[in-house]
Amino acid sequence: MSSNKSILKWVFLAVGIIFIGVIGLAITLALFVEIADDSGVDTNISVGSNQGRSDISPFVIYAKPQPKYTDAARENDTQGVVRLKVTLLSSGEIGHVDVISPLPDGLTEEAVAAARQIKFTPKVVNGEPVSVIVTIEYGFNIY
Repeated sequence: MSSNKSILKWVFLAVGIIFIGVIGLAITLALFVEIADDSGVDTNISVGSNQGRSDISPFVIYAKPQPKYTDAARENDTQGVVRLKVTLLSSGEIGHVDVISPLPDGLTEEAVAAARQIKFTPKVVNGEPVSVIVTIEYGFNIY
């Protein structure tokens, strides 16, 4: 009889642990999926996560002007990639541009100027345009 009580205690303990684990996982997933802030900036730009959702349409860049290669960069054989973090505002304008990876000889400035000329259609969520932050790269190569 006491061995049955012992087994029953272990069964209840196991069921309790599983129940707490499932509830904890559900709460964690709910928080992870619904985390949002009041900034109005959506940093999730993964188009793949929008598949099957009719309430979200991704942003579309339809014009990305190329920067000029400076004379100083040509003379110094400067090559590489300028990486920028660009805010695509819900209004359809370019917002803040942060330099992530610069290059010398005026190439960073040319890349920033080109990024400010990008034309795009904003991302739409639930019928409202939203701002997104994207990484834009400009490659500079001497051929």
